Amino acid sequence: MTHLAKIGASLAMLFLALACGTVATETIIGEIQSDPPAYEGKTVTVKGEVTSRLSLILWKSYKIKDDTGEITVVTKKAMPNVGAQVEATGRVEQGFSLGSTQTLVIVDESAQND
Repeated sequence: MTHLAKIGASLAMLFLALACGTVATETIIGEIQSDPPAYEGKTVTVKGEVTSRLSLILWKSYKIKDDTGEITVVTKKAMPNVGAQVEATGRVEQGFSLGSTQTLVIVDESAQND
């Protein structure tokens, strides 16, 4: 292999590695719920079934459930239908805390650019 071909192959492998590193990987909802401080403020992608929706004047949210738990997604986009299989990417934040009960939400980051 010539020197130029080796450089080209190395660059191609570097590009592939960088591209793979930017692909969102799925986070299990139960992992987020079992260790909230480890995820708070971090961007995650969750997948699952939409179990409910709530639309108020300034607040739109839906719940996603996987085999390990359920979490609320806050969005400004159109909400998916109940029963739909979806993927949501966003930042994990504390929704509210009341005594020892803490609710986490995922704030849909794609909605922040609207």
